[in-house]
Amino acid sequence: MNPLPDHNFQPLIAAHDFTSSKLLSFFDSNDFAEAEFSVNEFDVFALFFVTMAFLSNKEPTKDLGLVVEDFHTTIIGALVQRILNSQNNEATRNKEEALAAMIKKIFEERFRHYFHIFKKSSSTDRQQIYTSLAEAFLEKSVQGALPQETLSRFTSFLRDLFAEVVDFLEKTESLAGCRPEGAGDSQ
Repeated sequence: MNPLPDHNFQPLIAAHDFTSSKLLSFFDSNDFAEAEFSVNEFDVFALFFVTMAFLSNKEPTKDLGLVVEDFHTTIIGALVQRILNSQNNEATRNKEEALAAMIKKIFEERFRHYFHIFKKSSSTDRQQIYTSLAEAFLEKSVQGALPQETLSRFTSFLRDLFAEVVDFLEKTESLAGCRPEGAGDSQ
């Protein structure tokens, strides 16, 4: 599905790269020197995190849904290509389609899980959102137990990162000429 001409999801792609880079930097510490990560979980979490930051200050519209859908489709397509490119043998069209369906299914299941945590936590304590997301992400992505102080550091990191991603998106959307529906054409 190609994005519609009036819909620019490039700021979301840039925010995904920004978020992934920040997450990698965080996990490039002594706390995680021996940890093994699930790459798919890492990608799904970054995608979820950027989507929530993007939607945090916006009114729901059909256009907004199309932008998010295009963003998700693009990232999932990139994940499929990355996996296919890492394999030594030539992929058939059937294998590509099966892999794409599997990645999309994993993405949808995990995204729903994170979204449920986000919705459930947001109705109570804002700090609890980040604690719950940190716990869910670390449980699924890092094998082995981590000290409580690592969870606390990651929770604080996520809270700060969310604010950074919101700010990053606002600046990037402004530079890309993205305007909310109904905004004037003057720049």
